[in-house]
Amino acid sequence: MRHILIILSIFLFSFTVISCSSSSDSGSSTTSTTSDNGTTTTEDTTTTTDTTAPVIAEVNAVTTPTDDNTPNYTFSSDEAGTITYGGSCSSSTTSALSGNNTITLVALSDGTYSDCTITVTDSTGNTSNSLAITSFTIDTTDNTTSTSTTAVFGTSLFNSSYFGD
Repeated sequence: MRHILIILSIFLFSFTVISCSSSSDSGSSTTSTTSDNGTTTTEDTTTTTDTTAPVIAEVNAVTTPTDDNTPNYTFSSDEAGTITYGGSCSSSTTSALSGNNTITLVALSDGTYSDCTITVTDSTGNTSNSLAITSFTIDTTDNTTSTSTTAVFGTSLFNSSYFGD
């Protein structure tokens, strides 16, 4: 009789383990554990893999024309990640935050820049759309792009001798 109870116990234990197990390729798993006193504990674990790439968009384009050869550019990203630059532009800023990001481009020569791009890659390796920076012109020789008031007020046009002093 004792042997029959042992065999029956083993059968019921095996039946419980088999009926509680789960086979899934979707990232879910079920673990069952039976203790010495016959109590069965079940733990469900679900993992999710991020397959969504960051979405980036232009917020503030580079003012054009500009006499600043290290202009600022602002873009937004819906995820944090690593910035990659393409074309003629780059920056020492390599990390993007979720939200608006302002980067300062490295020193650029005079000219028009229309091939600059940015991408952001999140922590799981998903890469954003390629964002084309709106074309802009650097002109450090043209005084009309200067924001300095000394270009106008520092001339002899405002010398008091012209006003009858």
